[in-house]
Amino acid sequence: MTPIQGTRDAANEALVSVRFIAPKPVRDMAQLAFSAHKKFPLVTADIKNGSELDAAQQRVLKSTEMLHTRMSEDLGLEMPPGDEAPSGE
Repeated sequence: MTPIQGTRDAANEALVSVRFIAPKPVRDMAQLAFSAHKKFPLVTADIKNGSELDAAQQRVLKSTEMLHTRMSEDLGLEMPPGDEAPSGE
């Protein structure tokens, strides 16, 4: 098993718990983020130009940021100004 496969399996296992425990907005955002991450390696194999790759990468990063925000809101945590999810830059 490759490190990517192991990470994907761990994320899938965590997603099962999220689906069971989390409220619907967090479940939905977790599914969106998981899907974006899962598709990314497949998408990159078919991409022929840099702008398409950048757009696919931005979808992954944005979905992760949105999930982080949704989870923080659900837990009643406020994100301090300037403390955002990593953007990969």
